[in-house]
Amino acid sequence: MDTEQPRELCWVYGILREGHPIAPDMTGVPGSGPVEAISEGGLAAAVSRGAPDTMPSDEVLMDDNERLRTVLLAHDAVQRALVEDGDVLPTRFATVCTETDARSLLSAHRPTLDSAFAQVGSQREWGVQMFVGAGSAHHSAPRQRRDAPGAGRAYLAGRQEQARQRGTRHERGKRSSEDLHGRLASVATAGVRIGLHAQHVTGRTDEMVYNASFLVAREAEDRFKAIVTRAGGADITCVLTGPWPPHHFVDLDLSGDANVHA
Repeated sequence: MDTEQPRELCWVYGILREGHPIAPDMTGVPGSGPVEAISEGGLAAAVSRGAPDTMPSDEVLMDDNERLRTVLLAHDAVQRALVEDGDVLPTRFATVCTETDARSLLSAHRPTLDSAFAQVGSQREWGVQMFVGAGSAHHSAPRQRRDAPGAGRAYLAGRQEQARQRGTRHERGKRSSEDLHGRLASVATAGVRIGLHAQHVTGRTDEMVYNASFLVAREAEDRFKAIVTRAGGADITCVLTGPWPPHHFVDLDLSGDANVHA
């Protein structure tokens, strides 16, 4: 059995239609070269090439958080640049194979890929988050001497008022997010709610009450963004992210193919 190791591997970012423009100066993940297209039968895989000993591997990335973050950002930057110029079916992070296997997967998965393009073609993913501000609840009650008459009761009353205000804001945020979700869904092709992130993850002092992704046709993007812009309020902030390839609406698992690792 031939066990010779390949001289070159391809890091795969996504599947394109043949002829999709790729900027000549678009760089790939660290350890690989510029991004290029490997075409086969009207489709193309966007890849960057590298030697096996320089290409990021699962084992190395899982043991090096800083390198993992660097590679994730580079991978994301390529996918976002590609979706600016046309339709992209995103592949899973760290999909690596040889050029021969890349061509084979384009042929073997042609019906699935054609169906995915028909489903999400000319559409991009946008993320929407809603945060409810801290407001006066983050202001402490007036300080009193601990031995002052009624100091304990005043402290407890202040904490109860803070809890009441947090609950009021949270409920108002939930109502606003439900209204926003309905209006966005009326413009988008599809939408999916995503788990909420705690403040230590978002790095914000306000509370996340809504997190969703939507698949939006390019011709509807201006209307979609206008809805998000108008949704903010006195203590409500809406954040729009994107455009992205349709990660939440396409799941291309190519790892079942021989010599394709994802």
